[in-house]
Amino acid sequence: MISSIREVLGLSDPADFLAALLLFDEELDGILPTLYKLLDKNISGGDVSNMEIHMGLVESWRGRLVRWLSLAVAFEEHGESAVFQAMKQKGVSVECHRKTYSAGGKALVAQLEGLVKCVDSRVNQCKKLLGLEGSNEGYRYNSKIA
Repeated sequence: MISSIREVLGLSDPADFLAALLLFDEELDGILPTLYKLLDKNISGGDVSNMEIHMGLVESWRGRLVRWLSLAVAFEEHGESAVFQAMKQKGVSVECHRKTYSAGGKALVAQLEGLVKCVDSRVNQCKKLLGLEGSNEGYRYNSKIA
């Protein structure tokens, strides 16, 4: 899997760029179903311990999602860069040519941004159900520190 923005920006061959983008997408498709299963889980009525574990599991995805989102943005932006615009083929509009290299990145950005929002929403829902809403103290219940 592409693991750095530097790798994305280093892609200058159109075929290599599209192959790397498709590989990135395929690898995400292999990883993300685990998160989808967590987000599909009904958490209402669960006991405190299980809800805390669930909240921690869901929240643990956020960092990875943000990193993958940054790579998707790099694909999107690099796909629109002069590197690929200079290779425009005769008879193809500039807009169509640009979309060839940026559409996949845009789609991944939308997907990953949505997942970050889902993770944040689920964690906030768990905090509300656990009585931690508005708390910056982690997983502590409505306890008062003397």
